[in-house]
Amino acid sequence: MAVKVDPQCSAIGSKNMERRSFFKLSAAGAASVFLPAWGCSESHHGLAAPVLADASQGFQVFGELGGRALLDPLRNRVQLTDAGGFTRTLSAASGERDGFNYPIAAALDARGGVFVVDRGSSRVLYFDSRGELVFELGGHGTSGDALNYPSDAVVGADGTLYVSDALNQRVQVYRGGAATIAGGAASASFTHADWNLPRSLALDPQGRLLVLDAGLAEVFVLDTRGALVARYPLLSASGERLHMPRSLAVDSEGNAYVADYSRSSVLAIEASSGRYLSDLALGALGSGALAPLRVAMGPGASLYVATSPIEVV
Repeated sequence: MAVKVDPQCSAIGSKNMERRSFFKLSAAGAASVFLPAWGCSESHHGLAAPVLADASQGFQVFGELGGRALLDPLRNRVQLTDAGGFTRTLSAASGERDGFNYPIAAALDARGGVFVVDRGSSRVLYFDSRGELVFELGGHGTSGDALNYPSDAVVGADGTLYVSDALNQRVQVYRGGAATIAGGAASASFTHADWNLPRSLALDPQGRLLVLDAGLAEVFVLDTRGALVARYPLLSASGERLHMPRSLAVDSEGNAYVADYSRSSVLAIEASSGRYLSDLALGALGSGALAPLRVAMGPGASLYVATSPIEVV
C-alpha cells in the first residue's frame, strides 16, 4: 500500500504534538486518505477525526454498531460518538478523582458502551452509550484484581473483556458482558512465563486473542481459555526482529498489522503464524520519516494509522 501525505492540517499547534499525521489505508491498498486530528481544526473537533496521536500514543477505536471513541491522552479527554454521529465528551470525575489520567486505550461493546483504559490511575472505566460512567475496574496494584499501568483492551463477540495488565505481565479477563463485569472481579488471568511487556491486544476472526509483547517483539496467540496456540517473533522481510513494536490490529481475513515504529513502517503478517506478507511504508513529511504509533481496523476493512515524525539529523 502506498501512503501519500495530504499537507492540509499536517501540523497541530501544540509543541508536544508537532506534525502528527493520520492515514486511512483502504482494503484495496491503492488509495490513502489523510484524516484530521483532534485540535487540527475546530470544525473537526471530535466529529470527523478518526485517529489521534499525541506525544506517545493515542488513537480512535470503532465499534460494531458504527460508533467510535476518540482518545486524547495528553489532554486527558475522551469522546464517544454514536452511530448517528452524536458526540459526547466523557467525564471520569468520581469521588476524589478529578478525571482521566492518561486514557491510553478503549474498546466498544455491542451495546454501544465503551471501556476506557486509564493508564495513570491503573483503572478501566465503563461508560454506557449515553456517556454515563457506570463502573470501574482495577486500581493500582500488583496482585488480585488490581492493575499495574494497563495499556490496551479488546471486547470479544460474547462480551468478554480482555485487558493487557502490562507491568503485571498478564492479561485480565472479564467474562459475561458489562452487566456481569460490573462486579469488578476478573474471571481469569492469562499469563505466560516469558512475557516481558504484553502491550497490545487484538482478536482474530476465530475469536483467539493475540498478545503483542513489545519487550520481546513477539506475538502470543491464545485460545479463549488462555492456552497457547502459537507463538512467533515479529520479523522484517530481511529476518530482522522488530524493536519495540507499538500496536497490533487484525482484519477479518486473518491478517495482522503491527506498528513498527523503529522502521517507520506497518508490518503485515499472517495473524496465525506470523508469516511475513509485506511492509506498508509510510514515507516522509518534511525532514522527518513517519513512524506509526497506533494501528486500528475501521469500517470498510480500512486500516487506520496514527503516526509521529522521526527527525532526520
